[in-house]
Amino acid sequence: PDDPDPLERLTKCPIDWGENEGEPIGHSYFTSQKEFEKSLTNDFTPPGKKISSYTRSNGKEYEIYTGSIVEPDVSAYHERLQTFILFYIDASSYIKATDV
Repeated sequence: PDDPDPLERLTKCPIDWGENEGEPIGHSYFTSQKEFEKSLTNDFTPPGKKISSYTRSNGKEYEIYTGSIVEPDVSAYHERLQTFILFYIDASSYIKATDV
């Protein structure tokens, strides 16, 4: 069948953004490379409470954290990471933090 506007089909977003339609991806993002580079540090600690840690035979240490989505720092971290879920997990969708 003839497609009246083949480019229209290509410009439509394949992801159903649901009620997030029209909002930018993520709620905080960097607008310049200098801002981004300034934010990079090696002393990142995930939000929440450290509940365990273990060391592998190669000497690398791993830590396990827990937190509630109602905590502001955990909620902000979740909000930033959930954008990646859409791109890396097939058939994923936003998780509403208010459904607790």
